[in-house]
Amino acid sequence: MTDTRENGGTPMSGTVQRRIPVPYPHRTLNLAGQTDLAQPDERLGDLEAAALLRAFAAGNASLISAQDRLNAVCDEVVETSRAVQLSIDSVLRYKSIGRAALARDAADAVARRHAQDGPEDRRRRPMWRWLSWVTVGLAAVFDTTFVGNLVQRILGAGPGSLMYYLAYLPGIGMALCLLAAGTVLGEHLFRRRGRINHRGTRSRLTPWPDDLPPPRLLGPVLFTVLIVGLLGTGAYVRAVLAGQSFARLASLQPMFVVLLLLLSISAIAVKALSHNPYADRAKDARLLVERATRESTALVEQARESLAGHTRTWIRLKSTVASAEGNARRVVEQACARILEDRWHRGAGGPLQLPLAVPRWPRENNEPYPESALPVLEFELLDYARGIARRYHPEQLEQTLGDAVTALHAQFELPAR
Repeated sequence: MTDTRENGGTPMSGTVQRRIPVPYPHRTLNLAGQTDLAQPDERLGDLEAAALLRAFAAGNASLISAQDRLNAVCDEVVETSRAVQLSIDSVLRYKSIGRAALARDAADAVARRHAQDGPEDRRRRPMWRWLSWVTVGLAAVFDTTFVGNLVQRILGAGPGSLMYYLAYLPGIGMALCLLAAGTVLGEHLFRRRGRINHRGTRSRLTPWPDDLPPPRLLGPVLFTVLIVGLLGTGAYVRAVLAGQSFARLASLQPMFVVLLLLLSISAIAVKALSHNPYADRAKDARLLVERATRESTALVEQARESLAGHTRTWIRLKSTVASAEGNARRVVEQACARILEDRWHRGAGGPLQLPLAVPRWPRENNEPYPESALPVLEFELLDYARGIARRYHPEQLEQTLGDAVTALHAQFELPAR
């Protein structure tokens, strides 16, 4: 038995195949009044064109509605790019100042100066620096109290008079003299010891500095003896006054004087031994390197954090542009899909060539596009956002920051000899 399909296809032999009606709730076209669905006419083409025109209008409306969101993200991209550029400028400015290079040169100069010291490194300090200040502070408190009390007894000043409090001023002056004596004596002893070691080694690699004056111990020694002598005189007077009250103390007066002078002499000795300009210079160079490292690390870290934030914002801009474009395309593509489904249900084609190869009005059959303006998806609305994405691409800033960081790190490296 031979029959034909409902859409006018070729005859088929065998059992008759009939199209089973399928309910289609999403029908786009209103086909009421069409008596012959197998032959599309101009009215069907108009219905398809109207549906597609509404789809293009909806797609363009979605592009327009996305402008506020796109503009906000574009503003964020510009601001984050500006923040990254400011951070990069800070790194470049720090590099131009050359603080890292100065710190490296200072540390290198110290290392070269003491390369030939051997086991007795001149940068080693015999006494801890903090110990000298603790000893001098204790001696200052003790001598101020001791001399003040002695002056009060000699002048007979009581707690109710002004002289009672002014009596402590000579003690403060004596404490300052102790500090000065230990400092000056330590400087000249260090120069004396350095010159003796230099003459003994006869080293040509470390000549005696011309700008360093020769040691003169006579003045510092006399000044120290004078200060200790004044303190000793005061201690003797105090021992005599104490001996008047305690008769047994009269035979121990020399030991009492030495006991009173012991802390002052220790303060001068510790201050003199702790004086080491080589150790001070090595410490200063180390602190310069640590400070330069800390500052440069903070600047580079801040720049990289700013760059990471800009990259995230830039990616969000690209995603927003792609989302706006995709939403507009989806509206038109869904309309095309519904028109094609309607054609399938009708069992006939239409004048419009679907699906769309490009997001613009389709051609009729194989005719070329007319010169007159036809509906298209106005993706030109996204050109500004795309231009911002191209102009503020994070790759350019990343390259600039990488070059700046490389140049900054090069300042910490020693030059080839």
